[in-house]
Amino acid sequence: MHPRFPIRTLGSIALCYGIAAYAQAQTTTGLTWPGCADLQASDFRKVDLAIAHPASPTKMEIADDGRLFFVNTGGTVWSYDPKTKAVATLEHIAVIGGGTAWGLVGLALDPGFTANGWYYVLFSAKPVGFPTAPVSYQLWRHTLAAGKVDAAASKLVLEYAADKGAFPVDHSGGGMAFDAQGNLYFSSGENSDWNLNYGNVDETRIEFNSLRTAGNSNDLRGKVNRIHPEADGRYTIPAGNLFAPKQDSARPEIYAMGFRNPWSLHFDKPTGTLLIADVGPQAEISDPQKGPAGMDEFDATRAPANFGWPMFMGPNVPYNHYDYAAKKPGVLFDPAAPLNDSKLNTGLRLLPPARPALVAYGKDGANNPWPGFAHGGAVPIAGPIYHYDGKNPSKIKLPPHFEGKWLVADAFQKWIKAIGLDARAEKAVSVSEAFPSMAYASTSAYSIIAMAVGPDGALYYSENGSNLTYRIEYTGSCLPDITPIAIAYRDAKGPEHRVGYPSGRSFFLPPGFARRVRLDRNTPGLSVHDLAGRKLWEYRRQGGEAADVRLPDGLAMGILRVTLSE
Repeated sequence: MHPRFPIRTLGSIALCYGIAAYAQAQTTTGLTWPGCADLQASDFRKVDLAIAHPASPTKMEIADDGRLFFVNTGGTVWSYDPKTKAVATLEHIAVIGGGTAWGLVGLALDPGFTANGWYYVLFSAKPVGFPTAPVSYQLWRHTLAAGKVDAAASKLVLEYAADKGAFPVDHSGGGMAFDAQGNLYFSSGENSDWNLNYGNVDETRIEFNSLRTAGNSNDLRGKVNRIHPEADGRYTIPAGNLFAPKQDSARPEIYAMGFRNPWSLHFDKPTGTLLIADVGPQAEISDPQKGPAGMDEFDATRAPANFGWPMFMGPNVPYNHYDYAAKKPGVLFDPAAPLNDSKLNTGLRLLPPARPALVAYGKDGANNPWPGFAHGGAVPIAGPIYHYDGKNPSKIKLPPHFEGKWLVADAFQKWIKAIGLDARAEKAVSVSEAFPSMAYASTSAYSIIAMAVGPDGALYYSENGSNLTYRIEYTGSCLPDITPIAIAYRDAKGPEHRVGYPSGRSFFLPPGFARRVRLDRNTPGLSVHDLAGRKLWEYRRQGGEAADVRLPDGLAMGILRVTLSE
């Protein structure tokens, strides 16, 4: 059962077979809630929070009490209290880099942050003796107590090596998020140079070979890793990662692999879905010798997976193992059986099958089934899946139209879009502008660099370069209290089927449940509409017996209205 919505029975109706229709009785007679027609540009406003940032923010987290926390790749950590408008610089961490893709790249608040003050940071550490000393990425747990960082309580949780030669420590990833079980996901980049533009498979130069990192099962780089932080500062390995704990030539921390620069990620607890944005290569045209033009990705998964880089991009479009010494193309990589035969690979040769991106948009416009994406440069940013809470008293929370939609952005192309997902959060069924006609920064190369939904249900985003943080508020009237209750039924011993329906023959079916509705023998069918009243699906029962109707998974996640036929 969905953790957000407890079940309660109505009268003598009881649960049976684990199948229930989840509904909210309501008194409106039309197919829409009052004020819940299609959204308009005038339904939203963008508010500058006027935060005096000490540096340009690159990552942002929001605490349960509404405080905002930020980091900058240069190593600064700071907070903002919306109640007092106070900005507090918490610490400066010694890092290598400080550009757009290395330095202090990751921040996550512990699930118990309000009580324990723990937060996690990921950065390319600057060692004593730099630049000759070995370089590493480090994941630390720091403790905030009485508004100050307790240095004595800091714990080094995990460390992994980085290559640092004549090229920068580039593509570091840095997305971080916790799931409902307290497992920490953190993304790491390929740690390679970005100038090759196509698949990084050059065997002659280490800095242009990501088969040694992203395609290497024995390396934490180019991955999303999943660990369980323990109270003493160490970590354990949760069950169910991509590779077994004692598997040869594979790191047990790896949950998903095959990423170039997974700069941002979120974990959606209600659906158990990991959401990742992976920045693609710069090639703006395809090359008949080296492969396709670059593609940028939004990836989603509910299970461990291989997303393919540097062998594949987007919808599993393959590169070939190009021979840079002989300047000749090699064999195309096979997404069904990816083979890493690089001399720099220290892991498994045969990798798990590649999984295609949820949504990919090509720099040349190819391999992109969705409209509204510009060609050329791109920096995809992962935001959260929005979940509408009718009990939240906030008057600025986003409306239920966004329920179940993944909010994503592009820092370079300067937009925010909403990806509609199917009932399993595994396929995209729509892509649209989230806030029509809203303008974003145009004064700097990068704009929307981090997004999060606050406890008030509004969307917050920060811009890199302009040093601004905004809150997008809803100003419309569609804020219904759609509180789902379980309408359960049992199949009685005998010819009668006892069926529970809310008052009237129309009810709302929120996401996150088994989408099944019980029809008694006197109900010939049902229809499904969205909040704006558009019919999405219709079912007509054949024969005179009662029926369990399963709604198609292809229907988008969201709050659906089910109307029973007379």
